[in-house]
Amino acid sequence: YALQNLASICLELGKSEGLMNALEKLRALPVKTADLQNKIFAFSYQLEFSYYVKYLHYQKGIGIISEIKKGIERIGDKFDKQYQLHFYYHFAVLYFVIKDYRNALRWLNIVLNDPEKELRKDLYCFARIVHLIIHYEMGNQLLMKSAVRSTYRFLYKHKRLFALETVILKFIRNRMSKLNTQKQILKAF
Repeated sequence: YALQNLASICLELGKSEGLMNALEKLRALPVKTADLQNKIFAFSYQLEFSYYVKYLHYQKGIGIISEIKKGIERIGDKFDKQYQLHFYYHFAVLYFVIKDYRNALRWLNIVLNDPEKELRKDLYCFARIVHLIIHYEMGNQLLMKSAVRSTYRFLYKHKRLFALETVILKFIRNRMSKLNTQKQILKAF
């Protein structure tokens, strides 16, 4: 736990060298169980990925996605599904931030199409909102009306319709029909 705590503190303080050293030591620990190895993998890569995103090193974050994906595939069914969905959601958000909407949608669709929606209901709800925002950014107006209505019903039904979600949904619903150009849409948002 000491290395986990050290790595977490280094992340919060922005100490990249200390973080990378702690992660390297954590990953090199001799581990007797597959379960513990999986947790170390998930925790260490989640911290590394979070560091890159938090401190705006987006290309480094993109660079470790394939490494994380290979690790998840290597572990297979023994990898905790919650960690997997967490990674995929955050991959989508990173691609969204760099305006690579196609890849963002690809990762979001994995989360949204997962049959175990109750497993990480919070991520699923966030994914639906991000999904709407991506389509908004892409100017997919034909999709927006039904998608906003569907998302609203879903969030309401699952008691996840909070102030931020309500504002985003109202904005998209009310403004999309009144805006004609991409410039008008971006200015309004």
